[in-house]
Amino acid sequence: MAAIKSHAEVLDQVIFAEYSHEPAERLAAKLIALAPKGLEHVFFSDSGSTSVEVALKMALGFWRHTSEARHRIVVMEGSYHGDTIGAMSVGARGPFTESYEKLLFNVERIPFPAPGREGTTLEAFDAICRRTEVAALIVEPLVLGAGGMLMYSAECLAALRQICTAHGVLFIADEVMTGWGRIPKDSREERCLSR
Repeated sequence: MAAIKSHAEVLDQVIFAEYSHEPAERLAAKLIALAPKGLEHVFFSDSGSTSVEVALKMALGFWRHTSEARHRIVVMEGSYHGDTIGAMSVGARGPFTESYEKLLFNVERIPFPAPGREGTTLEAFDAICRRTEVAALIVEPLVLGAGGMLMYSAECLAALRQICTAHGVLFIADEVMTGWGRIPKDSREERCLSR
């Protein structure tokens, strides 16, 4: 009872739409300190699928609110981004997604950058960016998790990011799996409070 009372005094049990609380703000500050320069905002979500849905909405909304009509999303073959409609749209198609096919939106796919074949992936992505108005690229950085635990190099990831920059394409890193363990060890209290 004491723990519940203590937490109830510092946590708002509401969505973050217009509210916040000190533990979340402390955790956000620590995450920003770990992030590369220029990443200065944190969006808390309750699952990987929801995070992907929000990232896609933000990317498509960004282009909708500019004068450019970009709506194409590029994904890596064999990727997995979650089980909601948008997340399934940007993941690999197969028996699991078959029942929802009419609900899923079309995406452009680039081959997985298998060792020794990174150039094929980079050329394919650059060609798509030259041929159509790409809104965003979404990747699982460095490893396709559910797609078979397939690894690719940090250099290839950086090159994909450079192509995004060259063509003004937004870059979405789905780091649900690769982000594990990167929260500062001294933020255990925030991790407990944010669950």
